[in-house]
Order: sequence, then structure tokens, then C-alpha cells
Amino acid sequence: MTEESREESRLPYKSSDIRRLALARKARRERDAERKKNRELEIRVKQSTRELRFANEKLQTEIAERKRAEDELRDSEEKYRAIFDSFYDIYYRSDMQGKLTAISPSVKYHGGYEPEDLIGRTVTDFYPDPSRRDELLRRLKEKGAVNDFEIKMTARDGSILDIWVSTHFVFDRNGRPVAVEGVLRNITDRKRVEEELKKSEEKYRSILEAFYDVYYSADMEGIVTAISSSVQAQTGYTPEEIIGRPASDFYPDSSEREELLKRLGETGAVDDYEIHMLSKDGSIFDVLVSTHLVFDGAGHPVAVEGVLRNITERKRAENELRESEEKYRVLFENAHDAIFLLKGTRFVEWNPQTLRMFGCTGDQLKAEQIYRFIFWSKSDDGEDSKAAALEKFNAVLSGEAQFSIWKMMRYDGEIFDAETGLVRLQVGGDTLIQAIVRDLTAIRTRG
Repeated sequence: MTEESREESRLPYKSSDIRRLALARKARRERDAERKKNRELEIRVKQSTRELRFANEKLQTEIAERKRAEDELRDSEEKYRAIFDSFYDIYYRSDMQGKLTAISPSVKYHGGYEPEDLIGRTVTDFYPDPSRRDELLRRLKEKGAVNDFEIKMTARDGSILDIWVSTHFVFDRNGRPVAVEGVLRNITDRKRVEEELKKSEEKYRSILEAFYDVYYSADMEGIVTAISSSVQAQTGYTPEEIIGRPASDFYPDSSEREELLKRLGETGAVDDYEIHMLSKDGSIFDVLVSTHLVFDGAGHPVAVEGVLRNITERKRAENELRESEEKYRVLFENAHDAIFLLKGTRFVEWNPQTLRMFGCTGDQLKAEQIYRFIFWSKSDDGEDSKAAALEKFNAVLSGEAQFSIWKMMRYDGEIFDAETGLVRLQVGGDTLIQAIVRDLTAIRTRG
């Protein structure tokens, strides 16, 4: 037995046991380390799971919010698209070079264009007078916006439209203008009606009416609280003499005011209601009143305000004009001579004797030219009556009245001698010829 073996035999454990114990301890330490590592990993996994769950919930919330925002944006776009498509006026947008980038469908109703045919075209293509666009741009650059600027534009069929344009610059985030947008309002029909009314007024009368309207306000008890200085020219009262007094003091017929207040209470506003009022000298004058209630923030009526228009002179003039027109209309309708108006060679107005003299209806007369009723012939000396007649018409148009004996022809071809008088008339912007024709055959027969 070796010394080493003997030494080992004297120890309480054998070396092999010690090695096994050391290995067991090492294994236990490794298992403890592994369990610790697993616990740390589990903690990290749980933390990551919570973070992922939170991130997922946040993502789901963002997705839901984005979807809601997209739905709201889609609804908003549909709403504004519906408004855009049903817009009566014309909305437009162009870049800074004047090329159209957007235009509402209403352009087809007013101008005959399809919107897609206009996109990309230059706005100057539609200005018959480019100087008006230059003036519009000048004002736009000065003020940044222009309202109700009147221009003319060309429709697809070549006709000219009267337009009001309200427009402004569109700026980017740096404050630089990047586009021009605005609204076009077609006022062609309104201007046509205004022009027709103007011509009618010029044809039948020439009356200058100057109105000095009176603004007033009163409280709910009818006490006048304000009135414009123009009241003095209308009534003789100064504003100071009226303010503080009941409005009823100036009504000669209290029932008119009661009816006005009744209508005002029913509708909240009354336009062009005719009443009578008292002036300072006691005289009564005719008035058109347009008035409405004034409301406070809670919707309660707190005052009445409106405008008074003195129509006394207008009513007198209308009555006189009506009487004058009636008088001259009677003379015109009952004249024994044919009286008619020509525009160029066409009949535009005539009295009953004209139809009797030419033996035709109004429709037949309107369809013919004056030459249809002149007998064309040549005299023995070779003079052409047609040439002579044309010469006289030209002389009349130059402002020289003509009086002569013509041979004329009825609708059925019968020829008769007639004494004619021709003069030029200006009615509105039209140059007309007034003709008075006397049938000499009928006179000789009666003689």
C-alpha cells in the first residue's frame, strides 16, 4: 500500500465522494443560475408582452380613430361635393399663370361648357375684352380680394355674358400667392331686363324721379328714437322735432298704422307698404314704408326700424302720364290716317287704320317689309319709283323729313294714291321711321 493510499484511508470521505459532491454542488449552482436566468427571461417576456399588448391596443385605437377620421372626411367631402355640384354660381380656381385648375359643374348651365373641357385652359380665352382682366388683376394685387367686379365673358356658342366676379388670392404657408379662386355670377338676364325696362320707360315717358329716403327707428312703444336728416326735405320737420314723439302723431289715418303693425307682427318684416303721412304744414303725402323688427340676443323684439320713401310726386306723375298716354292712345287708335313705325323696313307698331288701309291682319303686316305695299313703276320719262322711294328713306334716316304723294298697294294688290309723311325718331337706342299715310282715293271718293 502506498503512502497516499494509506493517507486516504484515514479520511472520513473518500476522494471519489468529494469529487461527486463537488460535481453535485456545481450542478446545483448551474441549475440555480439557469432558474434565475429563466425567471429573468420570464420577467422580460411578461414585460415585453405587456408592452406589446399596450402597443397593440394603442395601434387599434389609432386605427379606429383614423377610420373615424376617414369616414368623417369622406362624409365631409361628399357633403361639400354635393354643395359644389349644386352651386348655382360658378366657382373657379386657377394657378398664377391663369390656367384653370378647377371649375364647378354650373358652368355648363351658364356658359354651355363641360367642366373637363375648361381645365387647363387659360382664363384669357374667355375674355372678349382682355383689358378688363388686366384691371381685375391690378385691383386684386392692390387689395388681395375683389368683390362684384363687372366683366364680360364668352359662352361656348359665342354669345357674351355679363358677369360679376368676386375673387381672392390663395396663399401657401410662406404667405406667397399660389392660386386665384373666386365666384362668377351671371347677371346677363338681370341686365337684359334692366335694359328692356329702360327702353320702355324712354319710349313712353321721360321722368326723372329723385327720392330722398328717410331712415327711422322706434322702440316697441312706438316712440321715435332715430331719424335721418332727409326727413326735413320731405316733411318740414327737423329730426329734433320728431325724436321722442310717438310715430302715431304723423299718421292721418290710425287704421293704416294698425294694419302695418299687424302685418309686421305676423311676418317680422314688411316691404313697400303704402301709407299716408302728415307733413309739418298739415298736408298729406304718399309714402312707401319698408320696415322690420329688431331682435336682441335672446330673440325678443326690441325695436322697429325701416325706410320711408315719399312717392307723392311719382304717383302724381304716374296719374298724369296715364292720362296723357290714354289721350294720345285714343288719338292714335282713332286716327283716320294710317300711322306706323318702321325699324329699317319692318313694321314694329301700327294703329288700326293701318290694317284697314292695307287690308291685312297684324300678323300679315309684321311678316312683310314696307316695300311690299309700295307700287313700283317707271314714269314716261324713265324715272324709277323704287329708286325714288329708297332715296327718300335714306334722306329720312339722315334726319330730313319727307312729304310726298306715292302710289301704294293694298295686300290684295289694289293700287291707291297716298299722301305720305316720314320722319326719323330715336326711341332708346333704336332709330325708327314714323310714317303717316293718308289714302287720297278714299278722300276723293268721299268728296
